[in-house]
Amino acid sequence: GTVTIDGPDATTCSAGVVVQYYIFGGTPPYQVRETFPGAVSLSTNTVTTNGGGFTATTTGACFTNMQYAITDATGRTIPGGASPLLTNQLGKTAVTPPSTTLTVSPASTASAACTGKTFQFIVVGGTAPYSVTANPAGPIIAPSPVPAAGTPVMVSGLLTGSGVTTITFVDSSSPKIVGSATITCS
Repeated sequence: GTVTIDGPDATTCSAGVVVQYYIFGGTPPYQVRETFPGAVSLSTNTVTTNGGGFTATTTGACFTNMQYAITDATGRTIPGGASPLLTNQLGKTAVTPPSTTLTVSPASTASAACTGKTFQFIVVGGTAPYSVTANPAGPIIAPSPVPAAGTPVMVSGLLTGSGVTTITFVDSSSPKIVGSATITCS
């Protein structure tokens, strides 16, 4: 019959989707060929028994109404229009481009008494995971790296009177996106 496969999104056709076909009638063995070479990977080109089958696995190529050339042992083929049709088309889901900004909240915080205090930050945007550093070095940052946007990041180990510490977040995209926040300990 006719099979239509949608890709995972509006810019991609499927890869790795398996479609099973069975052949009946005629005289086995049957020879099977795809009419768009490379569009699918066939499990076999020879089906040895009546009612036997083969699979076609998509390779990521986009195509419409690909037929199979199926010939039995006596040279008979499936009549035109009766051959199975396979379509591998773009999906319907729009692709959301990755964020090109990285925001840290709060952007700054201050405390007159930092000794023993823990500060919390949230990073959003860019591409996780995020590496985190402190300048000057020394504060305890957990978790590091940050596994996902929205994960609370705790910064501790600062001392009262230590001045301004910059906490820098760097995402894992290429090119890198950087965001930062400051802690002022007076």
